[in-house]
Amino acid sequence: MTESSSSASDERRILRRTVQLPAKVPPLADGRRSLRLCMLGCEDHPPYGPTEATGALFLDLVTSAIHSAYPVANAGLDAAEVAVDFDVFITIFKVQVMDYPAQWDEFDGILIPGSFSSAYETVPWIERLLDVIQNEIYANKRKTVAVCFGHQLYAHSFNQHDGQGGLCQPCPHGHQAGRILSSLTREGSALLNQPAVASLHVSSDALESKPNAETIQLMYTHGDHVASLPPCAVSLFGNDYVPIQAAAYFANNDEAAIFCESIGSNDQKGGENLPPLPKPHAFTFQAHPEYSSQDGLAITFTNVLRALEEKRVLPQLDLAEAEADTTDKFPQLQQESIRLFVTVCNILGWF
Repeated sequence: MTESSSSASDERRILRRTVQLPAKVPPLADGRRSLRLCMLGCEDHPPYGPTEATGALFLDLVTSAIHSAYPVANAGLDAAEVAVDFDVFITIFKVQVMDYPAQWDEFDGILIPGSFSSAYETVPWIERLLDVIQNEIYANKRKTVAVCFGHQLYAHSFNQHDGQGGLCQPCPHGHQAGRILSSLTREGSALLNQPAVASLHVSSDALESKPNAETIQLMYTHGDHVASLPPCAVSLFGNDYVPIQAAAYFANNDEAAIFCESIGSNDQKGGENLPPLPKPHAFTFQAHPEYSSQDGLAITFTNVLRALEEKRVLPQLDLAEAEADTTDKFPQLQQESIRLFVTVCNILGWF
């Protein structure tokens, strides 16, 4: 495996990593053996930043998911005989200075990460990003994964666009930090626990890393939440404190309704195989699955906790307990995050 980064411009960098896939794995449907992602970096300063550091966390997550989904077989043989290269590129754009792609079609997908800003702030760069999400990303059904601030922005963009639902607000129960357990909705279970994932050479570790298919535990640091979704989206999981911890977005309201109705009909029939259903093109998470690398835990997550302590938004004792618990449970949290990304990338067709 190789890794490098090079300057694309004074304000832009491209991160690259090459991983190996078993030679028996065919090219993707469009014949490609690479994944090119655009990251709309929303925070260029520590602790959640700089953007290059955040991009590196996502690169770790994507490549870990690829390794989990496609383990190289017969590792004792010469690598050239059993493996082929698969390149992952993340091009970083800094949207706080209005830096956006000139050619969106150059990318296979989009990442919208976190920020210490709020989606409802009336500042030019956030208003521009809300507009871009609606008129460039959602309108063209660009395959997207958004986390935390990105999750909130994606929902809030519908409210800003035409008031058709989707709203970000401060968490009624205050800031959240650490390992948080959520329950999957019916729609979340149908999307995130698909048996079909096994047909894509997913390793047994990736499939078995989630002992309870009804719940999911991930890493969190946030003060806002998504209070409502537009009709084109469905909630994937949540809990009493934050009911909408994740969402999937369909091409339109009708596709989302068809998906929900079909899931309900299948339940009534006693769990028969589902017919082909509309697929979402965007997944958003209040959690931070990109914290699942050692740097994500020891540097970004830890430094964000220190910042929350300095802001006095959570008691020092609560933050210390969150840090200790998350560190103790990190192997399980890492597995959950990677497994989640394997499933999401499969649905999006990223690998």
